Amino acid sequence: MAVLSFPAMNLELPSKSVQELIKSTVKEVPEKYRVQLPNISDDNHSEIQYMDSPVIDLGLLSAASSSLHEEELRKLRSVLDSWGCLQVINHGLSSSLLDNIRELGKDFFALPLEEKQKHSRTLEWFEGYGGDTVSEGQNYNWNETASQNSSS
Repeated sequence: MAVLSFPAMNLELPSKSVQELIKSTVKEVPEKYRVQLPNISDDNHSEIQYMDSPVIDLGLLSAASSSLHEEELRKLRSVLDSWGCLQVINHGLSSSLLDNIRELGKDFFALPLEEKQKHSRTLEWFEGYGGDTVSEGQNYNWNETASQNSSS
């Protein structure tokens, strides 16, 4: 059996959290967080697809092969290519569970920075608190995240 090999990627994490940068005396967003958007004239919006609200119906995606399933799958691909985020409906999660998840998130991000950093992610492990891991040459996202495997 042939084994595929890929060149090693140089990954990096932000040296400071967004919260630290905001509290520091730096008055500008650091260059590594800036993204230069293409110049698009008002009369030519063909490079960017606009949507009122990227909503995906999981019920349609879960349905066996139907024309609605295929259309929702095309919509999902488009949303992920253009927006990178979406709202999912008909997922089966109760409102009380979603409220609990929101409250846990608010509680965690309200903790002092030192407490959150006890749960920092590393280059070797993607779970934990911190900024996004990026490849060499990519810009960082201006965000703070916390992720955990749902089976943990």
